[in-house]
Amino acid sequence: MTKPPALRQPIDDFWKKNEESGGHVATFYANSINYKLNKPEQLKRNSPYAFEYPMAIEHTIEVQFGPDNWSFDTENKVVDNKFFTFTFKNAYDKAAKKLTLYYTYQSKTDHIAAADISDYLDERSKVNDLLDYGIIKYFDPAPAAETAPEEELTGEEIAALGMALFYLIGFPAILISWRREAKRQPQFEAARYYPVSMVKLIALSIGSLGIYACYWFYRNYLYKKQSEQSAIMPVARGIFNLFWYYPLYQTLVADSMQRFGENRVLPKALAVLFALLYVASNLLGGYGDYTVLIMLLPLLLIPLANYINHINEAHPEAYAYNASWRWRHTALLVMTLPLLLFSLAADFKLIPSQRVVTGDTLLNRDIEFMQRHGMFPPEERPLYFYSDATLFTQNDGNGFTETHV
Repeated sequence: MTKPPALRQPIDDFWKKNEESGGHVATFYANSINYKLNKPEQLKRNSPYAFEYPMAIEHTIEVQFGPDNWSFDTENKVVDNKFFTFTFKNAYDKAAKKLTLYYTYQSKTDHIAAADISDYLDERSKVNDLLDYGIIKYFDPAPAAETAPEEELTGEEIAALGMALFYLIGFPAILISWRREAKRQPQFEAARYYPVSMVKLIALSIGSLGIYACYWFYRNYLYKKQSEQSAIMPVARGIFNLFWYYPLYQTLVADSMQRFGENRVLPKALAVLFALLYVASNLLGGYGDYTVLIMLLPLLLIPLANYINHINEAHPEAYAYNASWRWRHTALLVMTLPLLLFSLAADFKLIPSQRVVTGDTLLNRDIEFMQRHGMFPPEERPLYFYSDATLFTQNDGNGFTETHV
């Protein structure tokens, strides 16, 4: 067997202060064995519990010390039963200043009878007590500093400040460009409603997290207000467009009946379904874990937009103008796409979601990180966890297991 290459990486906060002893403690775990000795979810059972067999593991941990005078008692432990055989022994080479922790595990059966579950749990508990090995060090108290050193910004903080500056400059620039163009925008007297290409409608609606969809509704209701000389509020209907999908459909159906004598927009049953989906997707999309629904919303606008484009085919000037792509559209996508990806990553638990989550949604690397730092024993798992870190759960978080907080 080829020996894997050595992996070297620094471990932040390796030593943990132990208030009871006054020293600093570091703990090592044999995680590879711990993962094979699972606790059955159902303890009171009639059927056997499936056990991984055959399975043989050798787990060695080598700890290289500096010039300090370390010493360790030699240990040699064996847990042997009808389910598995487990051994642990340590050795300290004083000349080389190296501590070696050697663990072995060998399963003996492919199942555990229901009547033996209690015995298995007892044997498993014995192993769990031996899987972690702690060392303690007493540091000389550091002299008090006359002045506290200035804290340097982390890479994550620098990136956050850069992004904030980018948005503070970018959004006003986009808004100014839009307002300046609106003042000199040509009037298309023959245009009906707001014709625009499907590609632009869908791309900007998704990329802007729904902002462009609000604008599309606003422009269509602005046409309705001006053509009918009504007292409706297009801005409000654009902002709260989730409630105005079906009324816009009814308006377009009335237009279709007048022009063609029939409904060429969308069958009424489908329109009701689409309107309900539009409301539900908007509401769920704002409560986390459903960002993908926001990406699907523009698809529900296609029948309405398709009809508007159809009735403007004889006068394509407005369509051509509205469908043109300007620099601010690209800038808006560049600015909002990271937010969309960030939100999707949080929904799929790839990064902290700023919400309390169940322990089974945490990544294995984060659980192993907590175990290595002695936050909870290797046989336990977090029940609930919360992290307000931006990108990495390991930077900050709080949670609890069955016995630890």
